[in-house]
Amino acid sequence: MNKITEAVNLFKSNIKLFSAIVLTVWLPGSLICSYFDFYVFPEWANGDEMSFLKYSMRLSSTIEFIVKPIYIGGLFYGASQFQKGLAVSYQQAMTYAFRRSFKMLATSITTNLIILGGTVLFIIPGVILALRFALVDPVVVLEGTTGSQARQRSTQLTQGRRWRIAGTTVLSVLVTILLMGIASVAIYIPSGFMGLEESFIIHVIATVLTNIIAILPYLVIFCFYWESAEPINKVSKIKISRYL
Repeated sequence: MNKITEAVNLFKSNIKLFSAIVLTVWLPGSLICSYFDFYVFPEWANGDEMSFLKYSMRLSSTIEFIVKPIYIGGLFYGASQFQKGLAVSYQQAMTYAFRRSFKMLATSITTNLIILGGTVLFIIPGVILALRFALVDPVVVLEGTTGSQARQRSTQLTQGRRWRIAGTTVLSVLVTILLMGIASVAIYIPSGFMGLEESFIIHVIATVLTNIIAILPYLVIFCFYWESAEPINKVSKIKISRYL
């Protein structure tokens, strides 16, 4: 729970920056998803709700795959600067993220293929690999290493804490799902009373808001990284609580 609390405090302290970073990629992404959900997928699904859900999830996953290296890179960089007690602007965070995005994407693809291979061969090796490589993303973004070096670094950083990382991450995902549900209810119930529950704009707003909330597990991963890593550019160990 400590890491979830740290992640929540980190989010609260940087809510404007983090929200702006997510909105940069997920506002257009939400517009695309909402357009297809309203005007394309219903016709393709022909009334089959499972088919509609399949189409919608595929599109959302594809967009997430494309934009994740950008907004996650921005989040990790912004969080690291905050932890050092340094101010960081939106432009600085996004510029840094774009520079690291291709490295993160390439390493993410190879890492996921390795984990998938382990899973196909036997489920436990796949799980073990996923835990070893849990900190690959912040390693790539904040230390600049890629490929096998990033995976080796993550393996080193997760040593002795892998099941703690797994348990905390799963719990953070459950908390995130709960918060996303509450946010959706808070949006759709009032809009329902106004006859706007099927509104395109309401759908976009709900999608954007849930995507902002969805960064919590990534911030938990960052907190585990920051606790165990000693990157070259870490100039201080300022606690989040000092800024609250």
